[in-house]
Amino acid sequence: MDKIFSHFIARGDDDMQRLAYASWLVDVIPESEFVAEDLLFWHYIHYSEKLNVPIVRKYFELWLHTELRKIMRTTNARVIGCESLRFDDPLSFETAAKTTTRVMLDNFTQLETMASDLDDFKIEIATFFSSKRAQRLTEALSGTYETLNNTDDSITASDFALDTINNINEIYDVEKLEDLGVAGESRKMEFVTDSGLEAIDKDSDGIFTTQLFGIEAQPGTGKTRFTLGTYCYRAAVLYKKDVLFLALEQTVEEVNSMWLALHIFNMFGIQINDKLLRNERYPEEYKAQVEAARYDLFESGKYGKLVALEETLYVQTFINRIRNLDRLKGPFHLICIDYMGLIKVKEERYTKEMSLGDRISKSYEAFKAYCRKANKAGIAVGQFNKAGIEAGEADKQILPDMAQGGIAVYRHTDYNIAISRTKTMELQQKCRFSQPKVRASAGFNTFIADTRLGICYFKQVAAQAV
Repeated sequence: MDKIFSHFIARGDDDMQRLAYASWLVDVIPESEFVAEDLLFWHYIHYSEKLNVPIVRKYFELWLHTELRKIMRTTNARVIGCESLRFDDPLSFETAAKTTTRVMLDNFTQLETMASDLDDFKIEIATFFSSKRAQRLTEALSGTYETLNNTDDSITASDFALDTINNINEIYDVEKLEDLGVAGESRKMEFVTDSGLEAIDKDSDGIFTTQLFGIEAQPGTGKTRFTLGTYCYRAAVLYKKDVLFLALEQTVEEVNSMWLALHIFNMFGIQINDKLLRNERYPEEYKAQVEAARYDLFESGKYGKLVALEETLYVQTFINRIRNLDRLKGPFHLICIDYMGLIKVKEERYTKEMSLGDRISKSYEAFKAYCRKANKAGIAVGQFNKAGIEAGEADKQILPDMAQGGIAVYRHTDYNIAISRTKTMELQQKCRFSQPKVRASAGFNTFIADTRLGICYFKQVAAQAV
């Protein structure tokens, strides 16, 4: 790692660029990938990043005197000469601290003397990614063999291999190197679709690539049908964009029937409930229209692709799954997950337990990062928590902490739409749209929409009609 780390040492006018590269490294490569003095230097880079100060000797010496012992205790990092020292013994630990300080200062001096041309960094880090990935994959396959020998359980061994390899591929993903482009360079945000509801579209201008929209609702209000009948359907039919809908709750047949019901209505003005379509129990007199709409929507090639898949997604691997699907069946412009609370965690002996809140937070964070890096538009469908459900049923304001997963849902999304309704609204086939958190836009006023959930139809009620 010395050659990589040497590029981070402050040398003059480009010190903040060097710090930016260093910050990038500690952001994309976790501390678990480092050992001994490399691990300790990783922590010093993280320290410099938080303080936004260049990596220079005087700050490094200060860090050694104030932070090193704490880091040694929490990481158990051992440099050469400290392998056999006991950290739980005060005298032994003090000896280790002094030895580590001396080794780290010597290493820093060596880094200062190494030649560094920042233009070489991208090539060297790409080479490092390639060699490190190969090394870690070899270790993973060896570990799988040992696991199989120890347990004689092929399923456990294969799960271990899959989790480990997916983790390695995620850490050393070459797409991360795209972040090292020209300073100030950014991907162009491209329009993908809108919702067809005036208040929302006037405020948001629609959804663009790199954006993640959140749609949260109380159970049974039609959050899936809203997502399918507005953003997804319009993206494909009006704007010729390709859509991937990952259904964690419904079947592919259910999703396709919902799209078909709306398309039949738009083509012929006929309302046929999606359940009747799915079970083929609609009136015989409409058979020609149903088949015509089915062909037109899914087979004619006139529109963008609408691809629905039944999936079981896991926090640790779902982004890799999306990437693979995008390569195999895409590329897609809009990716939807319905719904985020159903993303699971592989709680096996090789992973830590994760609470529902942490699971949802990490899922939103990862989905958002993917949309930005892959230049996709994303929609994350979610549910209200208990407080949100009670507020919706009582026709009260929906607050940012009322989503399942809490405030993290709003921290990792660019725009949020909340759907709620009272019992009276349900009988009237209406629902309430609101915005729990406003960001860069002005926000829209709460409004009521007429719904026909059986055909995924939503229409904003005029102000004077409310």
